[in-house]
Amino acid sequence: IRDAADSTAMMVSVLAAALTLQLLQPALSQPGPSGPKLPRPSWLLASTPATMDWRDDAAAIFNNLRTPAALIGSAAFSGAFALQPAESDSFARGLCVRFHMMLAVGSLCANLVTVIASTTAIDKLSTSPSASTCVQLTEFMNSGFKMEYVAARTNFILGLLQFVAMVGIRAWIEFESTRFSKVALTAIAGTFFVMISFAGQAGLFANGGLIRQYVAIILAQARQMDVALVFAVGAFTISAILLLDGVIGISKGYRTAVASFQLPFFRKPIDWSAVGKEE
Repeated sequence: IRDAADSTAMMVSVLAAALTLQLLQPALSQPGPSGPKLPRPSWLLASTPATMDWRDDAAAIFNNLRTPAALIGSAAFSGAFALQPAESDSFARGLCVRFHMMLAVGSLCANLVTVIASTTAIDKLSTSPSASTCVQLTEFMNSGFKMEYVAARTNFILGLLQFVAMVGIRAWIEFESTRFSKVALTAIAGTFFVMISFAGQAGLFANGGLIRQYVAIILAQARQMDVALVFAVGAFTISAILLLDGVIGISKGYRTAVASFQLPFFRKPIDWSAVGKEE
């Protein structure tokens, strides 16, 4: 009985000493008037970093991008070829019809990239380790899913902007330059610039923002001889050259624009003799 009592007393003394040291540690860690603050004992420090499971949060972000992108892409596809060039079109109407088709195709392509990037990321999340030492969700996304994260966000915003511009052109054409077309066009313009503001706050146009990161990632992967991305860079370059050639042609005059702006999907000729006439 005496040995048991002695053992119990010793354990109580050790626990009391540890508790006292724990309570006095904040005071001991403060710098005193006569010297620097004392270091914390090593046994009080955490031995292993905390781990968190960010997979569900990351999957929710990609789903929030994938679902509306699929809906907007389907709407852009249904309206892409609704307006066809006519021989009697004026220059303004013919040009708007062509830009309407280009914006619709661009919105469709951007939203398709958003869908495939989000789907790929969700598939990778299902097989990734559950424990992560990242302290923030953004850090987790950039650690193993940066390409998918940047591609999905960039293309989603660009697809939305192109879709809104397409709707504005469609409204102007359908109302045939009446007062209602101006009402619709100004409303769409206001919405477009509000979206531009939000896109700027999201870092789309900033120095080192989403667009620059997206281009840098694509070029870096292409330099590593990713065959698909090499072809993608080539196709985008040719498309940009053709678009620039068309813009230069338009700036030179109406007749020059006819010859230089005939992209492959603009095969139907236009009667440009009606240029300048009001409908």
